[in-house]
Amino acid sequence: MGEGGSNLQVQQPLPMGFGFQANMTYYAEQPRLCLGTHPLVGTSKITPTWSATTRTSGCRPRIAYTYRSHYLVGLDRSSAENQDNYGTLDASVNVNVTPNIALTFDALNLTDNLLKYYADNKTRRGRSMRTASSSTLVCA
Repeated sequence: MGEGGSNLQVQQPLPMGFGFQANMTYYAEQPRLCLGTHPLVGTSKITPTWSATTRTSGCRPRIAYTYRSHYLVGLDRSSAENQDNYGTLDASVNVNVTPNIALTFDALNLTDNLLKYYADNKTRRGRSMRTASSSTLVCA
């Protein structure tokens, strides 16, 4: 079993409608399955996120940076498949069209980083792929 970890979060409003949020999860040792040989699927040792936002009448932009250290994705042909360290910069804008309808525009992976996968170790590289941007219509 893993040794445990901690999670720290700070959220602070600033003058003139600005604000920031930061959080970080850290495991001293990655949590492992009950037999202790393989880490839990999807668990990174370090995962920080920083974001900044502002509120103006009818519009709320936000920018965020997230980093994840490598983690186990699952099995691929009986070999452990891992995702390599990954950082991404994302942005979103919420626009109130009416008091009951808001449009949300999301731009993901602005730095155009690749998701890189590898087998048991980083010298056995696997596939790579890019993420895409999206937009969403939200009706309240």
